Amino acid sequence: TELPPFTIPSARRRHGMIYDTYDDVLIMIGGETNAAFFDEIYKYDPFIDEWSIVSNPSTRPSARSRFGMVYSSLMNGIFIFGGIDVTGLALDDTWVYNITENSWTQLLSAASPSARYGHGMAYIASQDVMVLFGGTSDGSTLLGDIWYFDIPEVSWVQISPALSPSARRDFGFVAGNNDEIVLFGGVDISGASDETWSYSYTANAWTEVNAITKPSATEAPAFAYDSSSKRILLFGGRVLGIASAQT
Repeated sequence: TELPPFTIPSARRRHGMIYDTYDDVLIMIGGETNAAFFDEIYKYDPFIDEWSIVSNPSTRPSARSRFGMVYSSLMNGIFIFGGIDVTGLALDDTWVYNITENSWTQLLSAASPSARYGHGMAYIASQDVMVLFGGTSDGSTLLGDIWYFDIPEVSWVQISPALSPSARRDFGFVAGNNDEIVLFGGVDISGASDETWSYSYTANAWTEVNAITKPSATEAPAFAYDSSSKRILLFGGRVLGIASAQT
Protein backbone atom coordinates (compact mmCIF):
# COMPACT_ATOMS: atom_id res chain seq x y z
CA THR A 1 0.00 0.00 0.00
CA GLU A 2 1.39 3.41 -0.96
CA LEU A 3 1.19 5.81 1.97
CA PRO A 4 0.32 9.44 1.15
CA PRO A 5 1.75 11.65 3.92
CA PHE A 6 1.33 15.40 3.48
CA THR A 7 5.09 16.10 3.47
CA ILE A 8 7.41 13.83 1.54
CA PRO A 9 11.10 13.99 0.58
CA SER A 10 11.90 14.94 -2.99
CA ALA A 11 12.57 12.17 -5.51
CA ARG A 12 16.00 10.58 -5.11
CA ARG A 13 18.02 7.36 -5.34
CA ARG A 14 21.06 5.77 -3.68
CA HIS A 15 20.24 7.27 -0.27
CA GLY A 16 20.59 5.59 3.11
CA MET A 17 17.70 4.46 5.31
CA ILE A 18 17.60 2.75 8.71
CA TYR A 19 15.03 1.86 11.35
CA ASP A 20 15.53 3.67 14.66
CA THR A 21 14.40 1.10 17.25
CA TYR A 22 14.52 3.63 20.09
CA ASP A 23 12.02 6.07 18.57
CA ASP A 24 10.19 3.66 16.22
CA VAL A 25 10.86 5.80 13.15
CA LEU A 26 12.64 5.41 9.83
CA ILE A 27 15.52 7.80 9.14
CA MET A 28 16.67 8.66 5.63
CA ILE A 29 19.89 10.50 4.77
CA GLY A 30 21.36 11.86 1.55
CA GLY A 31 20.96 10.49 -1.95
CA GLU A 32 21.01 11.95 -5.44
CA THR A 33 19.08 12.81 -8.57
CA ASN A 34 20.52 13.42 -12.03
CA ALA A 35 20.93 17.09 -11.10
CA ALA A 36 21.64 17.24 -7.36
CA PHE A 37 23.12 15.51 -4.32
CA PHE A 38 21.54 15.78 -0.87
CA ASP A 39 22.72 16.03 2.74
CA GLU A 40 19.21 16.16 4.24
CA ILE A 41 17.89 14.08 7.11
CA TYR A 42 14.25 12.96 7.06
CA LYS A 43 12.27 10.97 9.61
CA TYR A 44 9.19 8.91 8.84
CA ASP A 45 6.79 8.00 11.62
CA PRO A 46 4.69 5.03 10.45
CA PHE A 47 2.21 5.39 13.31
CA ILE A 48 1.01 8.82 12.17
CA ASP A 49 2.03 8.37 8.51
CA GLU A 50 4.18 11.49 8.49
CA TRP A 51 7.55 12.56 7.08
CA SER A 52 9.42 15.40 8.77
CA ILE A 53 12.68 17.06 7.81
CA VAL A 54 15.27 17.38 10.57
CA SER A 55 17.10 20.66 11.06
CA ASN A 56 20.54 19.55 9.93
CA PRO A 57 23.42 20.83 12.12
CA SER A 58 25.98 23.17 10.55
CA THR A 59 28.68 20.54 11.18
CA ARG A 60 27.68 17.60 9.00
CA PRO A 61 28.90 15.33 6.20
CA SER A 62 28.92 16.69 2.66
CA ALA A 63 26.07 15.76 0.31
CA ARG A 64 26.60 12.25 -1.06
CA SER A 65 25.13 9.01 -2.32
CA ARG A 66 26.10 5.31 -2.40
CA PHE A 67 27.63 5.50 1.10
CA GLY A 68 27.71 2.86 3.81
CA MET A 69 25.26 3.44 6.66
CA VAL A 70 24.41 1.45 9.79
CA TYR A 71 22.40 2.01 12.96
CA SER A 72 23.73 1.30 16.46
CA SER A 73 20.93 0.50 18.88
CA LEU A 74 23.39 0.66 21.79
CA MET A 75 24.01 4.38 21.32
CA ASN A 76 20.96 5.29 19.21
CA GLY A 77 23.28 6.59 16.53
CA ILE A 78 23.93 6.30 12.80
CA PHE A 79 27.36 5.71 11.31
CA ILE A 80 28.22 6.49 7.70
CA PHE A 81 31.38 5.93 5.70
CA GLY A 82 32.45 7.05 2.23
CA GLY A 83 30.19 7.47 -0.77
CA ILE A 84 30.42 9.65 -3.86
CA ASP A 85 29.84 13.40 -4.10
CA VAL A 86 28.45 15.67 -6.80
CA THR A 87 31.87 16.00 -8.47
CA GLY A 88 32.19 12.21 -8.83
CA LEU A 89 34.81 12.04 -6.09
CA ALA A 90 34.90 8.94 -3.90
CA LEU A 91 34.92 9.80 -0.19
CA ASP A 92 36.79 8.27 2.77
CA ASP A 93 35.34 10.03 5.81
CA THR A 94 33.59 8.43 8.81
CA TRP A 95 30.79 10.19 10.69
CA VAL A 96 28.39 9.39 13.51
CA TYR A 97 24.97 11.03 13.91
CA ASN A 98 23.64 11.22 17.46
CA ILE A 99 19.89 10.99 16.95
CA THR A 100 18.94 12.16 20.43
CA GLU A 101 21.15 15.26 20.30
CA ASN A 102 20.76 15.89 16.55
CA SER A 103 24.52 16.26 16.15
CA TRP A 104 27.14 14.98 13.71
CA THR A 105 30.73 14.15 14.69
CA GLN A 106 33.50 13.20 12.29
CA LEU A 107 35.47 10.22 13.57
CA LEU A 108 39.20 10.18 12.92
CA SER A 109 41.17 6.93 13.00
CA ALA A 110 44.89 6.35 12.48
CA ALA A 111 44.05 3.87 9.74
CA SER A 112 40.89 3.69 7.66
CA PRO A 113 39.52 2.19 4.43
CA SER A 114 40.41 3.96 1.22
CA ALA A 115 37.90 6.23 -0.52
CA ARG A 116 35.04 4.23 -2.07
CA TYR A 117 31.37 3.89 -2.83
CA GLY A 118 29.04 1.00 -3.55
CA HIS A 119 30.48 -0.90 -0.57
CA GLY A 120 28.68 -2.92 2.10
CA MET A 121 28.45 -2.08 5.80
CA ALA A 122 26.76 -4.04 8.58
CA TYR A 123 26.52 -3.60 12.35
CA ILE A 124 27.05 -6.44 14.84
CA ALA A 125 25.38 -5.36 18.07
CA SER A 126 26.84 -8.07 20.32
CA GLN A 127 30.37 -6.91 19.45
CA ASP A 128 29.55 -3.20 19.00
CA VAL A 129 31.42 -3.10 15.71
CA MET A 130 30.55 -2.30 12.13
CA VAL A 131 32.06 -4.30 9.29
CA LEU A 132 32.85 -2.92 5.83
CA PHE A 133 33.59 -4.87 2.65
CA GLY A 134 34.35 -4.07 -0.99
CA GLY A 135 33.08 -1.25 -3.17
CA THR A 136 34.75 0.73 -5.94
CA SER A 137 37.06 3.74 -5.95
CA ASP A 138 36.14 5.04 -9.41
CA GLY A 139 33.41 2.85 -10.93
CA SER A 140 35.83 0.41 -12.55
CA THR A 141 38.44 -0.37 -9.88
CA LEU A 142 36.83 -2.98 -7.64
CA LEU A 143 37.81 -3.48 -4.01
CA GLY A 144 37.79 -6.67 -1.95
CA ASP A 145 39.21 -5.63 1.41
CA ILE A 146 37.41 -6.04 4.72
CA TRP A 147 37.60 -3.74 7.74
CA TYR A 148 35.89 -3.43 11.08
CA PHE A 149 35.28 -0.25 13.06
CA ASP A 150 35.60 -0.65 16.81
CA ILE A 151 33.07 1.86 18.08
CA PRO A 152 34.28 2.13 21.71
CA GLU A 153 37.89 2.53 20.53
CA VAL A 154 36.96 4.78 17.56
CA SER A 155 39.32 2.91 15.26
CA TRP A 156 39.26 1.13 11.90
CA VAL A 157 41.16 -2.17 11.66
CA GLN A 158 41.81 -4.08 8.44
CA ILE A 159 41.50 -7.86 8.69
CA SER A 160 42.64 -10.58 6.33
CA PRO A 161 40.57 -13.78 6.24
CA ALA A 162 42.18 -16.79 4.53
CA LEU A 163 39.36 -16.89 1.95
CA SER A 164 37.24 -14.00 0.65
CA PRO A 165 34.66 -13.22 -2.04
CA SER A 166 36.03 -11.61 -5.19
CA ALA A 167 36.32 -7.84 -5.24
CA ARG A 168 32.93 -6.32 -6.06
CA ARG A 169 30.52 -3.41 -5.68
CA ASP A 170 26.77 -2.90 -5.20
CA PHE A 171 25.86 -6.12 -3.39
CA GLY A 172 23.47 -7.08 -0.61
CA PHE A 173 25.17 -7.06 2.81
CA VAL A 174 23.39 -7.54 6.13
CA ALA A 175 24.06 -8.87 9.64
CA GLY A 176 22.01 -11.93 10.59
CA ASN A 177 22.26 -14.62 13.26
CA ASN A 178 25.21 -15.40 15.53
CA ASP A 179 27.44 -12.46 14.58
CA GLU A 180 27.36 -13.51 10.92
CA ILE A 181 27.02 -11.27 7.88
CA VAL A 182 25.48 -12.44 4.62
CA LEU A 183 26.57 -11.09 1.23
CA PHE A 184 24.70 -11.66 -2.01
CA GLY A 185 25.32 -10.68 -5.61
CA GLY A 186 26.92 -7.44 -6.72
CA VAL A 187 29.21 -6.77 -9.66
CA ASP A 188 32.69 -8.30 -9.87
CA ILE A 189 35.20 -8.45 -12.72
CA SER A 190 33.00 -10.98 -14.54
CA GLY A 191 29.79 -8.95 -14.24
CA ALA A 192 26.74 -9.43 -12.05
CA SER A 193 27.09 -12.23 -9.50
CA ASP A 194 24.65 -14.74 -7.98
CA GLU A 195 27.03 -15.82 -5.21
CA THR A 196 26.07 -16.00 -1.55
CA TRP A 197 28.74 -15.70 1.14
CA SER A 198 28.58 -15.77 4.94
CA TYR A 199 31.16 -13.97 7.08
CA SER A 200 31.71 -14.94 10.72
CA TYR A 201 33.11 -11.99 12.65
CA THR A 202 34.14 -14.09 15.66
CA ALA A 203 36.00 -16.63 13.47
CA ASN A 204 37.15 -14.04 10.90
CA ALA A 205 36.16 -16.46 8.14
CA TRP A 206 34.18 -16.32 4.89
CA THR A 207 32.18 -19.32 3.69
CA GLU A 208 30.52 -19.57 0.28
CA VAL A 209 26.94 -20.80 0.58
CA ASN A 210 25.83 -23.00 -2.32
CA ALA A 211 22.05 -22.70 -2.24
CA ILE A 212 20.08 -24.89 -4.68
CA THR A 213 17.49 -22.17 -5.21
CA LYS A 214 18.70 -18.57 -5.30
CA PRO A 215 17.97 -15.19 -6.88
CA SER A 216 19.29 -14.29 -10.30
CA ALA A 217 22.68 -12.61 -10.61
CA THR A 218 21.81 -9.18 -9.24
CA GLU A 219 23.37 -5.73 -8.98
CA ALA A 220 22.32 -3.43 -6.12
CA PRO A 221 19.49 -5.42 -4.52
CA ALA A 222 17.66 -4.22 -1.41
CA PHE A 223 18.58 -6.56 1.44
CA ALA A 224 17.13 -6.73 4.96
CA TYR A 225 17.15 -9.14 7.91
CA ASP A 226 13.93 -10.13 9.71
CA SER A 227 14.97 -11.10 13.24
CA SER A 228 11.56 -12.59 14.13
CA SER A 229 11.64 -15.18 11.33
CA LYS A 230 15.46 -15.30 11.07
CA ARG A 231 15.27 -14.76 7.33
CA ILE A 232 16.81 -12.31 4.89
CA LEU A 233 14.56 -10.57 2.38
CA LEU A 234 15.88 -9.53 -1.02
CA PHE A 235 13.95 -7.32 -3.40
CA GLY A 236 14.70 -5.82 -6.77
CA GLY A 237 18.06 -4.72 -8.10
CA ARG A 238 19.28 -4.91 -11.67
CA VAL A 239 19.22 -8.24 -13.52
CA LEU A 240 20.79 -8.35 -16.99
CA GLY A 241 20.92 -4.55 -16.88
CA ILE A 242 17.17 -4.18 -16.27
CA ALA A 243 15.39 -3.17 -13.06
CA SER A 244 13.94 -6.28 -11.41
CA ALA A 245 10.94 -6.96 -9.15
CA GLN A 246 12.25 -10.28 -7.84
CA THR A 247 11.66 -11.12 -4.18
